[in-house]
Formats: sequence, structure tokens, C-alpha cells
Amino acid sequence: MTVNLKAAFFRSVFGALFVLSFFSCSNGKKWYTNFDEASAKAKKSGKNIFLLFSGDDWDNTSADFKTNVLQTEEFAKEIGKKYILLNLDFSQNEYEKTEVEENATEEEKNAAQEIAARYLEKEKLVLEYHVQQYPAIFITTPEGYYIDSINYDASFTDFASFHEKFNDHQGLIDKANSLTQAIKKAKGKDKALAIDAFYEATPTDYQPLLVPMFKEVLSLDEENETELLGKYELAQAYIQSFDVANEGNVEGAVTVITSVADNPALHLDKDQKQMAYYTGAYILSLSGSHDFDKILDLLQKAYDASPNGIHAKDVQTAKGYTENLVKIMEEYSSSENENENESENNGQPEQEN
Repeated sequence: MTVNLKAAFFRSVFGALFVLSFFSCSNGKKWYTNFDEASAKAKKSGKNIFLLFSGDDWDNTSADFKTNVLQTEEFAKEIGKKYILLNLDFSQNEYEKTEVEENATEEEKNAAQEIAARYLEKEKLVLEYHVQQYPAIFITTPEGYYIDSINYDASFTDFASFHEKFNDHQGLIDKANSLTQAIKKAKGKDKALAIDAFYEATPTDYQPLLVPMFKEVLSLDEENETELLGKYELAQAYIQSFDVANEGNVEGAVTVITSVADNPALHLDKDQKQMAYYTGAYILSLSGSHDFDKILDLLQKAYDASPNGIHAKDVQTAKGYTENLVKIMEEYSSSENENENESENNGQPEQEN
């Protein structure tokens, strides 16, 4: 029998694209494999998202976890029906479909590129959710805002063992649900305060996911009656500056974060301005910059912004450390120059009288 290899490849690629949208488990529950589609369904249904990151064909645990827990009738009945289910899988088999032969058709190349693009979107989510192991389990709002995470354990050999652990997290999930309901019901400055309560309940690592909420606070309370505008102007600048730094533009990142302290039209208090300047110095130091004059200038601005602030001592400590480092480097450089001069002098022939 003759096999058309290109046609077979083409079918496998487009079959993979279909699977990327959703799949159904043996228990009949639909699992989405695209975040945007799952989020849209969650918003429409009012349900939160049960998010699973997996590596089915290489991590030695995800496939069994799905079979023994997630694909059971008990899971579908007790948990699955309450959530929109989303599985972002990083199987090697899928990744291999992003590579095609040089003589592949345009249709095949385009299909592979689409899979690669979706793969990159999934990798972005891995970074945003700080995934440290596979499988990884998260509960999020329909928008993808972090609610809770459940660490995978080898003891999850059946639904009962997982359900017991899941129930331990129900209190946090209920609390987050109450906070999000308060946001939905509130208006104006009261909504800004409700958003702030959710922000404060969110672990620091996952607060960058809340950027749309930051922007909403800024528009809800333009008169700053809640006195929250400075907090969220700074929070937004933090995230923007580190995004710019990750692109390799350190100077641009420093400009982003320090400009919010320099801008009199914004609402930062003296302690927030201190943190903005201090963060600028921190970004420069972290990058390995030897522009110590700039670093010291930012640290001095940070101290001057709030000499009695809660971070003033930390700023002074950083400034003293940097000054000592500069002194040591200058002394080392001077010593090296002296040694070079001495070496050159020793190498010169003696002059005759």
C-alpha cells in the first residue's frame, strides 16, 4: 500500500490544531487547551478555571495523574462540573510538530507555525504562573487571576487522595470568590477598594497578573479619594520596568520606574517615591552596570525622598555598600597602575654617568 507521507503529516498537524482547542476525557468533561477560549467560556459561565500544566510524555507523572484522578467520574462530579477545565500540555510529541522539512508545502509550514505560536503562548503562561514542577495545578478567576495553587503529590493515586488535598484549599478559594464577588457588585471608589483587597490577598509573585485591575483602579478614582492611585501607578511602573529590562533595555527600565517618582502629576507619596528610585538603582546593580555615579545618585534621591521612611535604613545600607565597592575598585585600580609603572621602570636600562 502506498502512503502519501506529506498528506499524512498534513493530517497529523491539523489534527493537532484541533486538539489544541479542546478535548474530552473519558468521563465526558471537556478540557480546553487554549487559554483564551477557556477564559471566554469561564466569563460566560461565571465559573473559575481549573488550570493544569502537564508534560504527558516526559514528566512520568502527568499521564498517570490524569488517568487516575482527572478522568474519573468522581472528579467530573465533585470538581469538574464547578470549573472550566484547562490543560496546557508540553508534550514532546506536540513540540516536534513545530518542525517541518525544508521541502514542506506552505500549508504544512503555516500549520507548524501556528502550533509553534500557540506553544510560545503556553510558555508565556508558564512564566506568569511561575510553574516549578509538572504537573502543576492552579485555580484562577475567569480572567486568569491567581486564586490558589495545589502542589502535586505522589500520593495522588486516586480521586479520594486528591480530593482530600483539594478540600484543604477550599477556604482560600471561598475567600477569593467572596473578594471577586465584592468587586463585581461595587462601583466607583468602592470598587477600587474591593480591587485593592483582592490585590492584597494575592501572593506577590502573582500580582503582575492583575495589571488590568491596576488600570481600572486608576480610572475609578481619578480624584484619589481612596489614596490608592500612587500605589497602583507605582505597581504598574514596576511591571513595565521589569518587562523592559527583560528585553535587554536596562536604561529604559530605569527610566520607566524613576519617571513615576519624577512626575508631579502622579500621586506617589514620599515612601512610594523612595521605592521607585531605590528600584531604579536595584535594576542597574542587578544588570552588572558599573555606572556607580548613576546608582549612587538614585540611592541619594531615594533617601532624600523619605529620610524617615521605613526603607530609609535599607537605602542607606545600599548606598554605603556601593560607596565602599567604588572605593575598593579605585584602590585596586590605583595599585594596578603603580605596579605597571614599577614594572616599566624596572625594565629600563641604567643610565650611564
